[in-house]
Amino acid sequence: MPLKPLFQKFANLLGELCPEHRDVQPWVDRPDLATEVRDLWSCVGLSRLSAKYAPRETPAAELERFVAVFEDWFESAIVRDRWGLEPKDEPVPWRFLPPAPRLLEQSGNRILIASDVGDVPKVFSLTRSQPRLTERVFSVSRWAMHELLRAGSIGHQGGFAVGPDLHPHAAIEGLDLPLERVGDGVYLLGDLEVEPTKGQSVLYRSLGHYIRYVLALPEDAQGHFWSPYGTRVVFLRTKTCKLDPQGSVVPAGFRRILGTQFSQKPPYNQRLVGEVGGCWVWLQGGGAPNMPVFAYCEAGDAEQVKAGLVSLGAKVQKVEVTTHTALPKGWHRAP
Repeated sequence: MPLKPLFQKFANLLGELCPEHRDVQPWVDRPDLATEVRDLWSCVGLSRLSAKYAPRETPAAELERFVAVFEDWFESAIVRDRWGLEPKDEPVPWRFLPPAPRLLEQSGNRILIASDVGDVPKVFSLTRSQPRLTERVFSVSRWAMHELLRAGSIGHQGGFAVGPDLHPHAAIEGLDLPLERVGDGVYLLGDLEVEPTKGQSVLYRSLGHYIRYVLALPEDAQGHFWSPYGTRVVFLRTKTCKLDPQGSVVPAGFRRILGTQFSQKPPYNQRLVGEVGGCWVWLQGGGAPNMPVFAYCEAGDAEQVKAGLVSLGAKVQKVEVTTHTALPKGWHRAP
């Protein structure tokens, strides 16, 4: 089956899960690139999210990225010696790179390179320490789609501790994409190269989709899900505010989720889910009187949730954005 229709389905799904990919401009085609790359980006287009990962407008713009990397690396005399540089290697040591190279990303002292040869380009990694190319097992389109989903869903992402069978199925049949659908607007994001062994990221269309999905599961499966990323309202309880996730009484209109991936002995790590000010919230924290409670919510709902909490007697401290949640020692989350 041709990939372009599948890439279009991916582009539609990306817009569903990632708010920053909802104002999209056309990507300017580059005939010098591999067919698979051109098909993907002609479907995805350019947005606040995707522009960082898209091929640059011209080969000259791609060259500038390589020049910047190697100028930085080769400032070190030790690195220059290890590479055995010759005058012809300035400013970019092309003899150490694959044919038709294009820089995908730089992460610390490692770069990821696509070799835009043929219809399906290969992907290589190269480290600052030595000029040795390592071919990666994933395709350039798998890398791009994974990065777009990972980065674009930070505000719509939770986590799952592997255990219960969630009966997942491929989000887009026939596409090399590490994404599985488990419920209405809820997906599991895998890794580029390996299957997660203890936990992985959950992507969702909205917090309401995430909470409704978790509540529909058996109780022993619910606790395998933990707090979402993104916006949360931090508040302290007062005598009139009874929203304590660790309390013995569940407030009216809320449901309790017990974190089964943690200790089953007191004190329990409990969560409350429900609505505050007409907006879905996921509450975590509490316990001792001076311990804050975190009300995770949609970014656009923060002010409404704040007002709702104040009306319930809570003392709101601040609104903050979390970029990650803590995992138990030894657990894995898809990067």
